Order: sequence, then structure tokens, then C-alpha cells
Amino acid sequence: RSSDLAHSCLVRAISALGKSFFFVRSKIDSDLEASHKQRGRGATLDASELREQVKQGYLDALKKEEVNRPEVFLVSSLDSHKFEMPQLREALGSEIQSLKRQVLLWSIPAIIFQVVRWKRKKLISKACGKALQTCLYAIEKPGTEAILELGTTLSNYSTDLGLAEESLQHTAQVTGKATDDLQGEIRCPLVKDIDPEQVLKLVSTPVPLVSRVWNYVQRWGQSTPTGISLELTYNLLKNTVWGMAEDAERVLRKAYDIN
Repeated sequence: RSSDLAHSCLVRAISALGKSFFFVRSKIDSDLEASHKQRGRGATLDASELREQVKQGYLDALKKEEVNRPEVFLVSSLDSHKFEMPQLREALGSEIQSLKRQVLLWSIPAIIFQVVRWKRKKLISKACGKALQTCLYAIEKPGTEAILELGTTLSNYSTDLGLAEESLQHTAQVTGKATDDLQGEIRCPLVKDIDPEQVLKLVSTPVPLVSRVWNYVQRWGQSTPTGISLELTYNLLKNTVWGMAEDAERVLRKAYDIN
């Protein structure tokens, strides 16, 4: 029948999604009454035996659809206290906590995605000021101090966006994934290793040839420090935040099996 085909398609669709479900047959009192009429006065089965026969028929049909441990409840639309309505209420009550937990787990990734994007926007909005601060610091104290401070800022970005080792381990523990699998989703090189010399190359402007020549003149003393570009420093900060935020989202998709 068309209704049986529709039920079969629905069962397959729900099973394919990995969802649990109850099969509830309403108006079972009407079915039993009709069955008695069809059997006639000579029927030997009582009401309880008929119910079990009907229920077993549904169970067998669900097992044919490869449903593991199917649950079938026969209820009456007229009397909520008859047949298996109490058992259905009890089953729903026992399932409600796990369902609430599942809903919460489904909502967590969406919430964290919003937090990551909010942090990305906030960090980028402060990148220009941080770049200016770094350049002024480099003028005030020539040498490596400004670059080390810049490296600390980049490391803090990694922590703020949940890519630090401790954060990855916590995410792996909560979701049951391996930490190495989550680390494999990280693309930004500055998450794993911040080399001060490499950072210096990324933010430094080329030293003019004249300055190089003057460095050989003894009266000028020590070599002129390489200049730190405000534009290059800002671009490094902005691009690092953007790249780490993308890594954070990839890690979340991997952790929560989101395609």
C-alpha cells in the first residue's frame, strides 16, 4: 500500500541520518475492533494476543528495514491511559535528557564559530594600533626587543583563537577526537613556530645601499638597524589573525564532524 511505502521510505531516511525514533501506532483500539469483526464470533484470540500480533508485525517490518532495536508503541487516540501510552510517556521521559544534551552539542559549534569571528574582528580592529606601537617601540629601543614583543602578540593571537596546545587538547577530550588530527587542520605557520628572525624579515624594509656603505665607516660605530615598516607590520598582524581564525574554524569542523 502507498502508506506502507511512505512509512518504509521515512524509516530509511531517518536511519540514514543516524537518528533514533519511536514507531507509534495510534487508533489501535479501532484496529482491534476491526480485527474482531473480520474474525467473527468464532475468534479464539483475545485483545492482548491481538495487540501482540499487531505489534510483532510492525517489529518484523522495521527489522526488515535494518532498524536496530526498534521500539513500537500501540496507543489509543480516545483514551490516553489505555494500551501503551504510559510506556510511551516513560520512554520519552528517559530520552529527554539525552536529547537535550544532543541539542546542546549541536548548538556548540555554531556558538563557537560566532565567538571565533567576533574575536577575529576585534583583533583586526586593534592591529593598526598594535603595528604603530611596535614601530615606535623599535625606534625607542633599537634591536630585537620590538620583534620579541611582536612575537608575543602573535602567540597571544593563537591562544585567543583556541589554537594553543592546551585548547586543542581540551577540544579533543570533549569531542573524542585525536589531538594530532586537530593539529593537522592548522595551516598558519606562525601557530606552531614563531621565529624572531623570520618575523623581522616579514616586517622589515630593505636597507638602502647608501646606508650599507656608511656602515663600513668606523666613525659611525655600530650598524644602522633595519627599519620596521608600519604597513608590513600591520599586514602581518592582520593576515595572521585572518589565517588563524580560518584554522580555528577548520579545527572545529574536524572536531564536530561538520562538512
